[in-house]
Amino acid sequence: MQCSIPSASRRHLHGTADALRYVFRTEGLRGLFAGLPPTLMLAIPSTVLYYTSYDHLVHEGARLFPELAPLMPLLAGSSARIVAATVVSPLELVRTRMQNGVEKNMVSILRKAVQDNGVRSLTRGLQATLARDVPFSAIYWTCYEQLKARLMDRPEFDQRPVHQAFCAGAAAGMLAATVTTPFDVVKTLQQVDGSMQLSTSQVLRRLVATHGVAALMTGLTPRIAKIVPSCAIMISTYEVGKMYLGVA
Repeated sequence: MQCSIPSASRRHLHGTADALRYVFRTEGLRGLFAGLPPTLMLAIPSTVLYYTSYDHLVHEGARLFPELAPLMPLLAGSSARIVAATVVSPLELVRTRMQNGVEKNMVSILRKAVQDNGVRSLTRGLQATLARDVPFSAIYWTCYEQLKARLMDRPEFDQRPVHQAFCAGAAAGMLAATVTTPFDVVKTLQQVDGSMQLSTSQVLRRLVATHGVAALMTGLTPRIAKIVPSCAIMISTYEVGKMYLGVA
């Protein structure tokens, strides 16, 4: 089994710009927003659950286990991501299938997945998602808290918490996205190819054997282009919300 997106009719794309041009020519402007409804449905519950879980765990963990306080961003971030990713896994499958052009209707995607491969197929790719998102969250929150603390000591960021959050979030997001890109590649392959039965480690080995080590970083540029501003905006909004609500 080849670890590549299965489609004999697709031409090889050369980079993000080429992919954008190809989608626009073949599917029009709407093609660039394929999968937007499930993306929004995915983002709202996932983000709310993720951030509230992290905030609760990091503060309660530090209170109950003060000796582990320096590790709490790592532990809380990992735990919060496990909860959020597991709950919204079926919507992640729908989003990936819609963006790949396999199906266009959320209900039909879910029904077909259950009919063809059983209820467990709704969490197809969850292992790879967790392999990508748990270390991402661990790296992100650890780096974010450390960077924010350092920025607080710099005069140009003094009394500017939103600027601190924005810059720390962007930098932490870039680092975490780069490190976890190989697992993002695996997750996408597993969800696009509904018949793929290989484990995450097997897909990684097959991908390297077939396409070389560079294949593990496929999509790094658009991933960073999406994640860096997303992390910066989300964490800034999160911090502003906490300030507005008077939450420490």
